[in-house]
Amino acid sequence: MSSSDILGIGLMARAAEVGKVKTRLAASIGDAKATAVYRDLLSNISSELIGATKQLCGSRVEFCWFADPAESIPQLREDYKGFESFAPQVSGDLGVRMQQALETLLGQFGFAALIGADIPDISAKHINATLAALEETDVVLGPTFDGGYYLIGMKRVHHELFTGIPWSSTNTFEETISACEDANLSYHLLETLSDLDVVADFEHIKWRPSSFEI
Repeated sequence: MSSSDILGIGLMARAAEVGKVKTRLAASIGDAKATAVYRDLLSNISSELIGATKQLCGSRVEFCWFADPAESIPQLREDYKGFESFAPQVSGDLGVRMQQALETLLGQFGFAALIGADIPDISAKHINATLAALEETDVVLGPTFDGGYYLIGMKRVHHELFTGIPWSSTNTFEETISACEDANLSYHLLETLSDLDVVADFEHIKWRPSSFEI
């Protein structure tokens, strides 16, 4: 199989450091429990999502972790065996970091997509749908209920989607769609999912952490 047929999937995620992840959730349940939830999210991606995606899509997918901080990579490589490769995130705002990650993936594969670690209900079917859609369209987006997106996929980097966008905003998805339309890019939308930022989000997701009861 040619690398041009492969979807490179990048996970944009921090290492699970107490006090530095899931801070909004920590405001309700404490830093230690919030970090435990985050570790469960990462384990779920590594064991469940990657395994199911490999079964469904076969060798047409490869997973890379874009890590922050860079010095966490040796430990992440030891703890999360499902990923083919690990790379550091570059410095800059989220748009700069996402653009660079996509450029890295598209330097190796024909298709690329980025996902976040805080979408518990993302599944292999969403990855498969992304791969299928990228055969026909320029951009794939997975919207979240809070106005952001949990997945962005493309077959070449469209720089206009990463500049002038209000990141971590209720308008992030809307502004990204506007940027697609302004650039005459076709786009495909996946199912809308909920991210996990606060305790109330557990009302809208199926996944539950193994570390403790909510």
